[in-house]
Amino acid sequence: MSTVELLKDIHHYDTSLYQIVKEKFNTKKDKEGKATLEDIEALESDFRTQSFQQFLRQVCKGYNAAEQNRAFGEYEDDKLQVAEELESYVSAIAELIDVIDEHAHHLKGL
Repeated sequence: MSTVELLKDIHHYDTSLYQIVKEKFNTKKDKEGKATLEDIEALESDFRTQSFQQFLRQVCKGYNAAEQNRAFGEYEDDKLQVAEELESYVSAIAELIDVIDEHAHHLKGL
């Protein structure tokens, strides 16, 4: 499974969870339900599949630039910087998914 397919699956499940929470919980009374919806909304807005694809294009451009700079001795530094950016992006998605998962575990009757 590719990263983009995985991200699409994540968004599919989060959208389903969003609908279930919205239907089952009065978010004015249920703070956990409200927090769950807010975090899903953050995932859906900050880490959309299109945003990730755009990010991957930037990563590829970074690698291409690093390849071009190889002759100037900057290749390894550029490559490391791009890899760190990608790791940071994926880690942010994983952390937000973990937060949503914790919310879901605290919602009774889900």
